[in-house]
Amino acid sequence: MRNTVSFPGARRKLDEARRLSEQLDQAQDAATFRTLFSAFLSAARAAINALRKDGAGREGFRKWHDQKLVEIRQDALLRFVLEARDEDVHEGRHRLLFSTQLQRFDTSQAGEPPGGYPATIVLGNEGPAWIIDEGKPSQRSVPIHGGGSWATLVVIADAPTSHRGHALAATDPVTVCGLVVNYLGELVHEAESKFRDR
Repeated sequence: MRNTVSFPGARRKLDEARRLSEQLDQAQDAATFRTLFSAFLSAARAAINALRKDGAGREGFRKWHDQKLVEIRQDALLRFVLEARDEDVHEGRHRLLFSTQLQRFDTSQAGEPPGGYPATIVLGNEGPAWIIDEGKPSQRSVPIHGGGSWATLVVIADAPTSHRGHALAATDPVTVCGLVVNYLGELVHEAESKFRDR
């Protein structure tokens, strides 16, 4: 059986970005959503970097790749991915804004804190959470999934408004990630078609 994947690193990172994009829509809390979004940005950027590595030394690839990098940097959506990933990795910032509308919450129905650790309940923009080991090096926040009813909304701060010369109909994180995956899929496919191993 012949291996048809001639850009394995780029294909692997593309598949990773695709899985993360699909998981975003299933996230049950803001902390998980933020973690998946951060991982998505890294995987999307890594797919672009892996494409360069996979194609190195192939005749005509460098010129084609340089043109694609210009295209990526000039596109609002794709430039957003590069900038948001750098902010996340190098500055610890993220572009997601959360707001939670609490309909009802009963602390007695929230259950016990995970692991029986000392914990405090907080209600914030990202929904209810346990703060475990507050004030200690082991302090952490764990989302609460029971004890009431609430809705958490997530938007992208300074979201991109266009892609490939067209206005975006929606700029929510799930839609944005889906569009990025589609672009990366086309990019990797084009590379595999043009520069297939002979």
